[in-house]
Amino acid sequence: MDLVSQRSPRLTFDFGGDGFVVRREDLALAGLEGYSALRQSLIRLLAAKRLKPATNQYMNFDFQRQYANAHLETVTLADSIALTRNLDLQVEIGA
Repeated sequence: MDLVSQRSPRLTFDFGGDGFVVRREDLALAGLEGYSALRQSLIRLLAAKRLKPATNQYMNFDFQRQYANAHLETVTLADSIALTRNLDLQVEIGA
């Protein structure tokens, strides 16, 4: 689920999250539950064909029948340019 707010023709905010469940029939395989929360994106339109998105996201993974879980927080910056009407080029860097 996402909530998008367009503050101006050149500035958009996107807040959202999602969840997922994976169940396995074979007990030797681990199932998975997880969610992505506090996903935040800031998208700036620099020119008619150029976007500069920035995203911060928190993710949680819980593996069933295992003694492990994972918590991730990512930050990405990107630069996107429209090459043609149907083709965009986007470069991202993140940690």
